[in-house]
Amino acid sequence: MTKRVWILLLVILTFWGNTALAWTGDGTLLVRDSLPVGWVLELDYLASPGEILAFSNQLGVEIELLRNYVFRTSEGYFQVNFVVTETKEQAEALHQLFLSFHTEDQVSVVGRRVLEIVTENPVLTEIAQASLRFVSEETEDYEQTALKHYIEDNSWPITNLKDVTFPFRAELSQHRVFLVGESHGVAINQELESALLEFFVLEGGVRNYLLELSPSIVGYLREYVETGNEEVLYRAFDGVKGTYFWTKDNLEHWKRVHLLWQSLPEEQKFSLVALDIEHQPLLSLRYLQHLLDIVDPEKTLAQTELGQIEAVLRGELSVSNEEVADFFTTLEKTLGQDAVRAVLGSHLFEFELILANLRN
Repeated sequence: MTKRVWILLLVILTFWGNTALAWTGDGTLLVRDSLPVGWVLELDYLASPGEILAFSNQLGVEIELLRNYVFRTSEGYFQVNFVVTETKEQAEALHQLFLSFHTEDQVSVVGRRVLEIVTENPVLTEIAQASLRFVSEETEDYEQTALKHYIEDNSWPITNLKDVTFPFRAELSQHRVFLVGESHGVAINQELESALLEFFVLEGGVRNYLLELSPSIVGYLREYVETGNEEVLYRAFDGVKGTYFWTKDNLEHWKRVHLLWQSLPEEQKFSLVALDIEHQPLLSLRYLQHLLDIVDPEKTLAQTELGQIEAVLRGELSVSNEEVADFFTTLEKTLGQDAVRAVLGSHLFEFELILANLRN
């Protein structure tokens, strides 16, 4: 969730007013004990091979490493982005590309490393310069070494997807929650997710499928899984074009999820649960209007403040940035009316969740 946001800042070159500084050397690995007092490292993101390939193709250079750091301080957030290219010439070309969008004090190049700093408070740059240290990626600290050994001790080769689940069988009786991570942009991810979901549902008794997606997207997916209405499935995908979710492999995964859900007896059917926040207000409003069209075909609720949702979507009502919070607060208060609650019925919770999310 978060890491996609920060990576995008680098790729599309959309930044705040900021000041960049080239630390000496070409290191990209943060020395953790160099953090200034009161600073917290919120994100240390190292792009996966698949993401590096995608960024290389987009930027027109051969990227070897892409790393982002985000620090939280009492004076605001401070971000450091590193890109290491295959040659110095490519680093200079990337530097020049960045300069076509920014001034010289916003980006810098040292050898094969391009550095960028993002902050709303230039004073933080001086503090970072005096404290933060970066070393070569080959210089592993204790935590990285321990992580490397853990991965080596807990990895196993697979020749087919059934091999993926074998080591988990002994864990089923000991745990109730299973978390699965991935490196974005790898085609096998969705096949693995389908295989793991089927395994945990059929053999582990899992009844809740937790998703790093917004309640609106999950709402569309839930309806598709339960009904098989592909129009709803495509609505979900159309709302997230350009993201890692929007792939043919993922589309096929959700078709497999539907087939799995339909094949289960009632007592084994699982629920879809959204864990992310709403990132796209218009997408959220489209989903809420979709629910209104289902529960209120006579449009009785159009006479309430909820009628403003359709007005916004039709372009008949505009809401400025200054009015957004009040707009969603007004919609949320409408949910307290008995007549509204009666019409929304079982969908009331979705309205409450999504509107509270948008308000905040």
